[in-house]
Amino acid sequence: PPAGQPPAPLTVDVMTDLSCPLAYLGLKRLSAAIASLGLDATAARLRFHPVFVNPLMDPDGEEMGAYMLRRRNLSLAEYNDAAYPLNVAAAALNFSYAKGRRVIHPRRAHLAVAAAAERDRAPLYAALARAYFEEGEDISDVAVLLRVAAALGVERDELRLRRAMDGA
Repeated sequence: PPAGQPPAPLTVDVMTDLSCPLAYLGLKRLSAAIASLGLDATAARLRFHPVFVNPLMDPDGEEMGAYMLRRRNLSLAEYNDAAYPLNVAAAALNFSYAKGRRVIHPRRAHLAVAAAAERDRAPLYAALARAYFEEGEDISDVAVLLRVAAALGVERDELRLRRAMDGA
C-alpha cells in the first residue's frame, strides 16, 4: 500500500465443521498465529464455510462414548484421558475439551452463522465453537443458538436466525 495507508485486510477462508474437534483445534491455532502477528479482526478477516465431516450423523446427535467406540474403537475414558493426543494439543493451547458433550449434527449451528449479519459471523462462529467444545453446550439446540447469539448482541437478527433454522 502507499505510504501512510493501512494494508488491505487479510481474508482467510476457513472450511470447517462446528462439530469437529480437530477443526476447533485448527481454529485455536489459527487465532494464535494471527494474534502473534499483531493482527486484529479488522486486519485479518475470517470467513467460515461449512463442511459436514459426518453428514450422516443423526439430527439428535449421539452420546460421545457410543460414538467414539463405534467410530474410533476408543472408550470414553481413553478419549477423555489427558494423554490422548487431542487433549495434549488442547492443553498446549491452554484449553480443554468439555468431557460431557454429545456429538451433535452441526446443521443448525452453521445455518445460524450463515444467517447472522456479515460482521457477526466470525464472532458467532467462535462463540458457538467455544460453547460446544469447551463448555459442552448443545449447539444444535435452537434455544442455545439464540442465547449465544444474543450474548454477542446478535438478537436483532433473531427472526432471521429462526427462519434459517426452521426445519433444520
